[in-house]
Amino acid sequence: ESFSYSARYEFEDDDDLRPYMTEEEGAEIVAALGEAGDWLYEDGFDAPLPELKKRMKALRALTDVVYGRRDERAGRAEAVVLLNATIAIARNKTFNVTEERDVEVSRYERFLENMETKLNRVLEGLKEEAALALHEDVILSNKEIRKWAGDFDKTWRRMARAPKRRPPKPPKEEVTIETEETPAPDAEASGASASEDRADAESPAAGDQPAGPESGDDQGNSAGSGNDRDGLDAAQEGKEATPDEL
Repeated sequence: ESFSYSARYEFEDDDDLRPYMTEEEGAEIVAALGEAGDWLYEDGFDAPLPELKKRMKALRALTDVVYGRRDERAGRAEAVVLLNATIAIARNKTFNVTEERDVEVSRYERFLENMETKLNRVLEGLKEEAALALHEDVILSNKEIRKWAGDFDKTWRRMARAPKRRPPKPPKEEVTIETEETPAPDAEASGASASEDRADAESPAAGDQPAGPESGDDQGNSAGSGNDRDGLDAAQEGKEATPDEL
């Protein structure tokens, strides 16, 4: 009952609300509110609660269209300011998020692109709405704009709380150990050396050689030495035998 009377007053006498509805809409709403008031004093006085809710819902469907136009225009500037501020904060807080946090560059780029797209859509919508009459429906609702701002706020905060990016591990240096290859021995040289070793092992030492027959000179020298000794002995005997020397 209170709603039907207060709403009827606004739609009939409130000049601030009148621009947001056409004459036909205003007349329809005023007539519906009048019928609802009359019904309450007659058949609706003892009506059950479900019936009252049903009639109330039907009245709201008419009046909320006009109220909504007024509220959308009144709250448009606040919603746009909220969106702009949220985007500015998001950009400022995440300008180096891909370097410090575990956030993929492609994901961050999509986030920036989405914010730019939504902001451009709002700005274009404002231009189009500026050409509309107040009783015409708006292109974007404040609820939708606030939702975008809320989504952007949640997204940049999740990125800022992502795990810190770990520095890449330095590549392992491959240690190459250079080994000097020993050339394979020459087969012919090895064979010659082995033959020489065997010859040295088989040949007797100088002191171990057996005594052979003396040479002719050695035999002559030996004979000469014997003759000299015989002559000396004979001379000594001769001396003794000479009486003149006695």
